[in-house]
Amino acid sequence: MLSTMTRRTPVLVRCAAGGAVALLGLGCAQVFGFDDVYELRGGDSEGGGGVMIGTSGNAGGGSPGAGAGGPGGPGGGGEGGVSTNEGGAGGGDRCKILEVSPDEVLTTSLIDDLEDGNIDVPEGEPANPRLGFWYTFNDMTGGNQEPSNDNDLVVPLALPREGSELAVHTSADDGFTEWGAGVGVLLRDGEYYDASAYSGITFWAYAEEDSSRALVVSFIDRQTDGEGGECGGEMQPLCYDHFHSDIILTPSWKHYKIPIACLKQEGYGEFPALRVTELRSIDFLYARGKAFNIWIDDIAFYREEAGSSSEHEDGE
Repeated sequence: MLSTMTRRTPVLVRCAAGGAVALLGLGCAQVFGFDDVYELRGGDSEGGGGVMIGTSGNAGGGSPGAGAGGPGGPGGGGEGGVSTNEGGAGGGDRCKILEVSPDEVLTTSLIDDLEDGNIDVPEGEPANPRLGFWYTFNDMTGGNQEPSNDNDLVVPLALPREGSELAVHTSADDGFTEWGAGVGVLLRDGEYYDASAYSGITFWAYAEEDSSRALVVSFIDRQTDGEGGECGGEMQPLCYDHFHSDIILTPSWKHYKIPIACLKQEGYGEFPALRVTELRSIDFLYARGKAFNIWIDDIAFYREEAGSSSEHEDGE
């Protein structure tokens, strides 16, 4: 059991390289790229790190403390070296083609469609409840990120999309120069979440014309959570090599999916695969020095099941 997380309470801490970082109470948890050795960098997006199913034998484990997440997985950082959608959605490497095709069969379990107008994540399936929340994060190096209050993240759409009226919106200038900034969703407040029933996540997103396009989508699990008790503690760089995928957003709404089997690390971490039974959060990160203006909507887990049509589970 993790300690209950206190949302939206920034705490300024000093990380390994001496950089001051606000992590909403997490200490240095989830930080990566905080010095020249571990800075964001592009890389090969083919293939992934596989999937680890099962829980840790570490009973003492620690906790992610009081906080609302932090920056997600490393990698991707530049405009080059990231996955693209070239070749269309109908074939090719599934780890490079990250758009959902019109005829694709996905059974989904909704995480949040934002239509209730708040940042709280609904319970979802009663047998495996979520009950988390959305949050912003940045490296506190002098940039400006909006909104300043996480409660203002959910707003009416600027670019219409059928079936939706509200979405998460955040923007920042290029002044975050240590590891960057972004927005994330905590899956379950106070505990890790078991996502072993699913193949990955889907979401709708776009970047406005004035925004950088290269986005890192990170899955923070107990292994790479600096306060999860398995990677050496929050001051250890090994804790921050999160499993992630890189995508390129466009100026119009697109439906993306991130297969868990395609997630990768930068390579300086110590774990062979994502532990899907103990997920903490999903983060959407822009690298240092990147101005962004993005919208995210209708995030869900999905499973691929042949012969069934796309649908929400449990009436969601």
